[in-house]
Amino acid sequence: MKRLLLLIVVILISGSAFCQNDFATITIFKKTAPEASFYLDGKLMGKLRKGHLEYKVYNLHKAKITITNNQNYTNEIIINLQKDGVYNLEVIQLKPSYKGYTLEAIGMQPADKVYYENVVKGDDKDTK
Repeated sequence: MKRLLLLIVVILISGSAFCQNDFATITIFKKTAPEASFYLDGKLMGKLRKGHLEYKVYNLHKAKITITNNQNYTNEIIINLQKDGVYNLEVIQLKPSYKGYTLEAIGMQPADKVYYENVVKGDDKDTK
């Protein structure tokens, strides 16, 4: 019985040692309806009209996040991703005549969650 208990403990400890829990989370909030595409270092993270996009990054580095729309407008922000980091970005739509967006870092998730019902999730595990 002691051996079985010891075997279970060893399996649990070794399993947790090999799990990769070192990641950063990028959350992008978008209130407006026109669709936008989001890229992390040129790789598509997701497309979003309204809602928020949650993306886990396991390859921690200095990352470039880019937003584009149907009119080929592009804007980007560079973030130094760190283990257990949570990076919240909000998409601000520019005046309609500019036909574009800008990304702004925000300290915490906005309190008003009414327009964040649509959630897109992803990660970069397939890029290693």
